[in-house]
Amino acid sequence: IRATLAALLLALSASPAWAQAGWTTSALIVAPHAAGSAATPLVVGENGEALIVSTWAGTQLRTAQYHPAGQTWSPAVTIAEGGALLVGPAAIDRDGNAVVVFSREDTPTHRYLYAVRFDGATRQWGAAARLSDAVAPGAPVTALGIGFPSGGGTTVVFAEAGVARVVRTTGPTAPWSAAQTLFAPLLAQVAAVEADGGVLLAGADFQAVRVVA
Repeated sequence: IRATLAALLLALSASPAWAQAGWTTSALIVAPHAAGSAATPLVVGENGEALIVSTWAGTQLRTAQYHPAGQTWSPAVTIAEGGALLVGPAAIDRDGNAVVVFSREDTPTHRYLYAVRFDGATRQWGAAARLSDAVAPGAPVTALGIGFPSGGGTTVVFAEAGVARVVRTTGPTAPWSAAQTLFAPLLAQVAAVEADGGVLLAGADFQAVRVVA
């Protein structure tokens, strides 16, 4: 076993990928950090591109992207603005298209869910699109998951006042569908989108359900 491990370590140390591996210098990607700011975990796509999203002072949604070819971060850009922004999940597909979901208070008593899409072909961010219908005053709306079915497009699952709903689009510039109810009532906490577009939901009350595409 020791001889096998030694041979493996020797092969790894001699490989070009191993020889070129290493940490890059640090880069300030979103600044300054103001009160009320928050950031998502780093999101990495299959092609090695990555992005991080942050709310700045609760009124701006900013993102910076990592490009593996040059090992550089793009300058941070503002992709949405408004009152009491809450950043949600983000995802990148195999073609470099990205989706960022967030919620925003458009009135003192109404919060809506939005999505902003990045077109991997044109390298441009689009305008924010509202995903949720009109919600009751004070009703919560929370994004549960983002998925990319094998047939193309994007699926976003969210919870709105205890009801699990879904919206879909066929491409980075195609319009979103109207929100459809998946399951109710369900205290849904997480969701996963399968390759065929089906949705798996799991709730805090130990319920689980699969909804076909």
